[in-house]
Amino acid sequence: MKNELVYQLRGSAAGSDIRLKYSKGELTVDSKELLAEGHREWREGDLTVEDTRIGRIITAVVIPITRAGLRTEFSLLLPFSSPEGTSEFTAVAVMANVRMTTTNSPSIPEGHTIYPLVGSASPNPANAG
Repeated sequence: MKNELVYQLRGSAAGSDIRLKYSKGELTVDSKELLAEGHREWREGDLTVEDTRIGRIITAVVIPITRAGLRTEFSLLLPFSSPEGTSEFTAVAVMANVRMTTTNSPSIPEGHTIYPLVGSASPNPANAG
């Protein structure tokens, strides 16, 4: 796909490194602080992607609904970037616990942690030409 960008991000949580990579349809997170397993990949069908006025929000479910009715979600807010060249930027990741309610009712946020990130966006070399 032409004009597809690859986002590479980094930050820290409790002294532990956070490394993320996002390219259309795929999110990779490496962090022992955020993920019990330390590494996780989500594909297009497992991600919710929403373009807003302030950027693109990518959300992945980390822990599906528990017996207590909580779900843990990881969201990443990326700024829109030019498809030409490489751009540097700041971004934010949010790990949130959400209480799931009935189908017709909105979910209720129970708590969240915000992680500032820095990174770059560059054209995907696989789509050059």
